[in-house]
Amino acid sequence: MIKNLSENYNYFMDHLDEIVQGHIGESVLIYDGNIIGYFSSDLAGYREGMKRYSPGSFLLGKCLPKKEDYVQHFHSGVTFV
Repeated sequence: MIKNLSENYNYFMDHLDEIVQGHIGESVLIYDGNIIGYFSSDLAGYREGMKRYSPGSFLLGKCLPKKEDYVQHFHSGVTFV
C-alpha cells in the first residue's frame, strides 16, 4: 500500500509512458499507486482528489510528452501559525 505523496510521485514517474499514452495534456489523479482518473483540467482533478482523499495523500500529475518536462513539487496541508 502506498502511503504518501512521494511514493505516488515515484509510481507516476516509473509508469509515465503508459500513464500519458493517449492522455497528453490531461491531468491524472493517482492514489495509493492506482490511477483514479484522467481530467481535462487540473482544477477538476484537484476537486475530485479533495472530495475523495485527504490533502497530501494523492498526486495530481500533468500528462506531458517528455520525461524531461517534469519537475517535482510537493505541497502539504500543514500550516504554521
